[in-house]
Amino acid sequence: AWAELGYRYFYQLGDDSQALECFTRERELSNHHSPAQSLNPNPLVGSYAERMGDIHAFRNELEKALPLYQEALDLSMKATFIVNVMATARCMCKIGWCRPQH
Repeated sequence: AWAELGYRYFYQLGDDSQALECFTRERELSNHHSPAQSLNPNPLVGSYAERMGDIHAFRNELEKALPLYQEALDLSMKATFIVNVMATARCMCKIGWCRPQH
């Protein structure tokens, strides 16, 4: 629910502060959840990190966005779901875009 609310705040309503709060709450809950305990693990694991990175990139805070994109990339590479192929590709592109030598 936090992810969906954050998505709506940022991408639909343009409220980056509220969106960041929602994604931060999603991150906190995700860090306490063990996928091994669930019968339906989340195929979008790490999406909060990518979205938080998007907010910081939008704010031109690339030094804050870069580690979040790296976190999202690392999480998507560990996941077994094919859905994460797109997340992996997006994060690789965003990491390249955020680096100073880009």
